[in-house]
Amino acid sequence: MTRSGNIHRTTAGAAAALGLCAALAGPAAAAPGPGPTPGGAVAGKTEHCVVHLEDHGKRTCHAGFREAVEDATGGRVTDAPDDPGKAMADPNVLDRIGATDGPRLGPIVLSIEFEHIRFGGSSISFTGTHECQSGTANPEFSYEDLNRVGWNDRISSYRLFANCLANHYENPAWNGVQTGYQATTEYIGDLMNDRTSSLRWS
Repeated sequence: MTRSGNIHRTTAGAAAALGLCAALAGPAAAAPGPGPTPGGAVAGKTEHCVVHLEDHGKRTCHAGFREAVEDATGGRVTDAPDDPGKAMADPNVLDRIGATDGPRLGPIVLSIEFEHIRFGGSSISFTGTHECQSGTANPEFSYEDLNRVGWNDRISSYRLFANCLANHYENPAWNGVQTGYQATTEYIGDLMNDRTSSLRWS
């Protein structure tokens, strides 16, 4: 059974208004400063969010990566490095984030998606109820529109967990160009860099 985040479509007018507000909120200085980036984020501001697919797509955001990992793992991992790149390079941390066996409480991490290459910048983690096991013909989890969580056109790299592969789509509702189901990658590639609008895991 495919699980999906709620669909909230933004009209072109609303999107333009949000972009204008983001531009007006930027610093007023003679020298160029941080400005709006895809997804409504402001360059230079890093945040780490978690979307709990097992809890109707509930989203929580944190200033630090360590807190986001603790949230995504249901409190199982509390000591991950706050630097995402270091955390994603530590086999011990990765094993504990991806643990799906033995007695446990809480969600299972499906993937952590990153704003920059090599697992850098802001992140958004997606969690579910179980590890992937059905094969790519029948996606087990999905998220239909990343606009809803401020992550449209932002993903550059991702780390997969729970035996999952992920398919990244150019448009909401799993349309347009896609990566096909792939494992962890430090760079999503020129074709799909900063172009993902929906996701499926299988």
